[in-house]
Amino acid sequence: MKTYNFNKNEIWFTCKALQWLTCCPEKRTFMTHVKKAYLSNYPRRLDQSTRDTVYMTRDEGGRKVRRKTEIFDLNASYSIICTFDSSDFLDYDVICERFKSLCAEYELSKKEGLISAVKEKNGGMMPDYVDVNDLEMLRIIVGGNEINDKRRIITYFAGDGLRQAFEDEVIGDKTEIRRVRFREKCDNNY
Repeated sequence: MKTYNFNKNEIWFTCKALQWLTCCPEKRTFMTHVKKAYLSNYPRRLDQSTRDTVYMTRDEGGRKVRRKTEIFDLNASYSIICTFDSSDFLDYDVICERFKSLCAEYELSKKEGLISAVKEKNGGMMPDYVDVNDLEMLRIIVGGNEINDKRRIITYFAGDGLRQAFEDEVIGDKTEIRRVRFREKCDNNY
């Protein structure tokens, strides 16, 4: 099983990759599952920061084509998969458990990052009044806004299966990236 360094990377899935994983070839049917995931609170509440649109450069028949592609972060992808059930496709339990374990790893790395940031602010010590399981309190102590300098790994569908690459490798030059959502603090490279 592949492991990820969530301190440095985020995993995002394209719409086609999730369609392939859920055996849902019909785009309209799949989009109804996406709507269900964003309307429900299970397994967690989703907002517009969990989806993005990028232009990906693809090789289609020997020519380079830029296609607008919708991508979803790990939590949104897991929520979308949870809208299906075991009668929809054979590997539902395996895929759902894998996404669940990846989400748990991601949350643990986020918690560890906040704890280390609090310790760094307080001279290497954790204040006695801080509950390490209260992520909101840790965010407030760190300063509220976390700078997101993680590289995005995009999982996309290519002909015979899933492939993964860093965002700048899939898309090409960073000047080609068109973001629909803008973060409060983004670096000047975009």
